[in-house]
Amino acid sequence: MSRARRPPLWAAYLAFGLVACGAYLTGPLAGAHWLMNALGLSPVIAIAVGIRRHHPAAKSAWILLAAGSALFWAGDVITYNYERVMHRPVPFPSLGDAAYVGMYPVMMAGLLLLVRRRSNGTDRGGLIDGLVLTVGLALPSWVALVAPYLHQHDLGIWAKMTSVAYPMGDVILLGAVVRLALDAGRREPAFRLLTSSIALLLVTDFTYGVLTLHDAFTHQVWLDAGWIGSYLLWGAAGLHPSMARLAEPVPGRQTVLTRFRLGLLTLASLIPPSIALLNDFGENDVDSAVVEVASIALFALVLTRMAGLIGRQRTLSDELHRRQGEARFGALVGQASDLIVVLDPDGTVTFSSPSVKRVLGRCLMDAFADPLDRARLDQAIDREETEPFECTLLARGGTPREFEFRLTNLTGEESVGGILLNARDVSERKSFEAELKNLAFRDTVTGLANRPMFIEATRQALARGRRDESTLAVLFLDLDDFKEINDSLGHGVGDEVLVAVAQRLDGAVRGADIAARFGGDEFAVLLEDVGSQEAADAAQRVLNLLAAPARLGGREIALRTSLGVSVAVAGDSRTAEELIRDADAAMYTAKRDGKGGYRLFEPAMHADVLHRLELRSDLERAIGAGELELYYQPVVRLGDGSVSGFEALLRWHHPTRGMVSPVEFIPIAEETGLIVPIGRWVLHEATQHARRLEEATGGPLRMNVNLSAKQLQHGGIVADVKSALAASGFPPERLVLELTESVLLEDGDLAVMRLNALKSFGIRLALDDFGTGFSSLSYLSRLPVDVLKLDRSFLRDGAPALTAGIVGLGAALQLEVVAEGIETDDQWYALQALGCDYGQGFYFSRPLDAAASLAYRAIAVS
Repeated sequence: MSRARRPPLWAAYLAFGLVACGAYLTGPLAGAHWLMNALGLSPVIAIAVGIRRHHPAAKSAWILLAAGSALFWAGDVITYNYERVMHRPVPFPSLGDAAYVGMYPVMMAGLLLLVRRRSNGTDRGGLIDGLVLTVGLALPSWVALVAPYLHQHDLGIWAKMTSVAYPMGDVILLGAVVRLALDAGRREPAFRLLTSSIALLLVTDFTYGVLTLHDAFTHQVWLDAGWIGSYLLWGAAGLHPSMARLAEPVPGRQTVLTRFRLGLLTLASLIPPSIALLNDFGENDVDSAVVEVASIALFALVLTRMAGLIGRQRTLSDELHRRQGEARFGALVGQASDLIVVLDPDGTVTFSSPSVKRVLGRCLMDAFADPLDRARLDQAIDREETEPFECTLLARGGTPREFEFRLTNLTGEESVGGILLNARDVSERKSFEAELKNLAFRDTVTGLANRPMFIEATRQALARGRRDESTLAVLFLDLDDFKEINDSLGHGVGDEVLVAVAQRLDGAVRGADIAARFGGDEFAVLLEDVGSQEAADAAQRVLNLLAAPARLGGREIALRTSLGVSVAVAGDSRTAEELIRDADAAMYTAKRDGKGGYRLFEPAMHADVLHRLELRSDLERAIGAGELELYYQPVVRLGDGSVSGFEALLRWHHPTRGMVSPVEFIPIAEETGLIVPIGRWVLHEATQHARRLEEATGGPLRMNVNLSAKQLQHGGIVADVKSALAASGFPPERLVLELTESVLLEDGDLAVMRLNALKSFGIRLALDDFGTGFSSLSYLSRLPVDVLKLDRSFLRDGAPALTAGIVGLGAALQLEVVAEGIETDDQWYALQALGCDYGQGFYFSRPLDAAASLAYRAIAVS
């Protein structure tokens, strides 16, 4: 069961006070002086508690209000207990009267301090209105109380002054509360409780004064109820949470002469002649009474006329503000580059910004390049869609441009009265996204799909095959002896060979099939809806097509290709990567069997798999046997060639196989999870060596360490990095962890969270192989990277425009750019000219073992 909500403290205080008030008025505690004194003390305590709990902005004002309440309570204590303690009647005036009278200026000071804090600057109009109301409302007090006391000749000077001080104090308090009620501050509950308390106090004081003047005051208990009510409302105002905001003005709020306020001022102004009129009737002075009635009537007529003028002036002022707003809006819209159109619900254009004519040269509704886009807009209007959508419009001269449409229903807005359509030209953004997408999924040399795109297409084809129970095949090609072409004829001719092969492959496959370059001299083809025989026939056709000599570089070049085929039948459980891997295995079998032919994948080809299992077993042993070693390749500043740091590269010295390539054992380590302990060792070894490099040369250096997606998915990666840094004493801001976009392919949210955790204690992050994978702005926005590493293929394959684009992208995003694979001074100079920050490659140094890296650093420093 849910617990009942406790009432707020101010409400509980008010309820308890009302119960106590009832006990004071009736029952055995009726007229108990101690209860009256306790109730009088309660607002002092309540305001003190409110100040402590709510921390009001005008703390000093509330302290003054509490002090005024304390003086009132002191007057009660003296008055109600004097006779019982002193055994004689209370004299007049007494110390109690001094406390009562002293309460008025103290409370007035607190109220005026609130008014000062609540007012927006000087409020002369509000001040005059307050004076009018105060004088008007104070006049009855003068007639009924002050004047009679002044004319009583049987009172002593002190008694007369004290008697007059009470109604005059009420007048002072009245003026303060009227000024508070007319200011521009907030009308919070605490405000209403406070003003109600003072109003009740003034009414009770006035009643008491009249009774006293006419010797009718006999300590009536019911009169005490008025003062008790004032106490309780005062204390509730101090306890209410809104008391903290009572001193805050309402932003933009100003005192306005409304009809209601004008009516109040009229009534206050009519009080003096009304009192004089009543006096004349009492004295049967008919002539004076007629004059006063006429004066009142004329005054009322003049004020009625003024009310009409005020209303007209307000109407004109509102119209002026509206026109100024329209003019300002028109000026803004006139200079806007977006297309702004207001439509009726039926699609009729009621307003078009000047930019529509300037950009399109016609009405927007007549500029759609595709009728389907116009239908899409009509559908969005009917459904009141708020999400943006894209349409193609024909600009001046007939050039198609992409626009992002966004609809906002403002039919309820009087100044608009329709559906606002905002169309923003996103053609340049779309073009840039298309370029990046092409960079991500296309091979820069041949224009074919690249490896990531091919793998994704194969995944989708396998999913369709499982759903439709159809078959598909992957052909994996490798050009035989391509290295000899590169070495003998140069990389330029080698690139021409790759382009020629790509063109032949693209022409050999069906429209639904996909040809891709995997890198180097490796290609792949995805064939859908084919069986084993059809795949074999296609493989032979490809071999025959590629076997024709190509005339390149001024000579004929004979091409030979080895090809592997892997077929996925209905119910095949292999993944895209496994299917490609098996085609790759079949290709190596074809190459081993004499090159220039093809092989279908067979289970016997799993000898390769056995080889991988052996490597896995050996890799487990290598971690503890000390066979792993780190090599270090310098990263230099391209501006001056100085060394800024090193990249740690893992090597495996196998006792029988010799040096095993990372390309061969890293995938095995990732598949088996061995990458986690290996990565932990690499972090410790690299940071310790970085510390040695700095100590030997006396200068700060960065150390780059590669981080795999599997490591990042492991829960202990953050602790591993912290442990390595703590053990080595290497500063976290000089450790750079390199990663690829693949970290987002599995549980990207977790990867981003782990990367942010690493960033939080100073680690720098680099995006490796940028431009070859799924590189896109969306990945850059998600990954909290500091560095872009430009893939070596851009230098090797000669893509200066794309290289410049990525360097410029890095500068725009305030990311450092490191170019990989620099092998010539021309490449270095070109990157310098583009403003690339850092680089690495064989031109500067091959990867070095630990001792050689120390020597290299020492030479570089000297």
